[in-house]
Amino acid sequence: MRILVYGSINIDLNFSLDHIVKPGETISSTGLRKSAGGKGANQAASLSKALGEKNKVVLAAKTGDEANWIVKKLASFGVDTSLVSLSDNGSGQAIIQIDKNGENSIVLYGGGNQDIREDEIERVFSLFSSSDWLVINAEINNLDLIFKKAVEKGMKVVVNPSPLTDEILALPLDEAYLLIFNEIEGSVLCSSEEKDPQKILNALEEKYKDVRLVLTLGEKGSYYRYKGEEYHNDIFPVKAIDTVGAGDTFLGYFVASLILGYGAKESLRRASFASSLSVQKKGAMDSVPTKEEFDKLYK
Repeated sequence: MRILVYGSINIDLNFSLDHIVKPGETISSTGLRKSAGGKGANQAASLSKALGEKNKVVLAAKTGDEANWIVKKLASFGVDTSLVSLSDNGSGQAIIQIDKNGENSIVLYGGGNQDIREDEIERVFSLFSSSDWLVINAEINNLDLIFKKAVEKGMKVVVNPSPLTDEILALPLDEAYLLIFNEIEGSVLCSSEEKDPQKILNALEEKYKDVRLVLTLGEKGSYYRYKGEEYHNDIFPVKAIDTVGAGDTFLGYFVASLILGYGAKESLRRASFASSLSVQKKGAMDSVPTKEEFDKLYK
């Protein structure tokens, strides 16, 4: 069993600010830090760290030469990077604003993340089977073909519909194994402006009857729902200094916990605890706790 993460690699430019910039406003940054990012890369790193095994997690992605240091970093976390290829469009980029409370706002440039060809997808999926998992988000192109190939193979498909795009909304998400989404994404998925977590889950459970649902609500914790089975987990209160990548940490630890044999309730708790550790450090990948760090601190 392996986990294929088909996703993005970004060079993150992190600006430290008093507050998120308002329309028409110009303010000075109190700090600038370059770091490794991209939801695909972050989720691959999180999954690999959570599992604690080398080459169980495979990242398929496209990027430029300027992001080779990120590929090497992923390999150091145990991620199989043999399916990362070069793009003439260069690396994806992210401009990230982080305010004094650790909250963030992100602007993306696709680069190689939007340069994934159909023949490359065919070659990647020839290497996987029904015993494997696929994790995807919306920062890459050709999602419809990637999703279709995984379903045809009988793989368990995990979808994180972030950022919300027309392409990901057009996917037959009722064929997914697991959806992990936040409150805003949930409202869009159920075609309403609903904010109540229970009503969002009710609507999506009716829409996606055979799909496991995980709704993350920031400070309000997280929910799991599947065929009437529901769990809620509160957050572990900590002083957050950087929330970038917290959702990717949550996803990695939740999916890894399921694979390691934990039930949904315990997997939700483990993912929440891992996220609480990650927000106390800077950097989307570097902040993800290793399995050893997690096991030492988890209660």
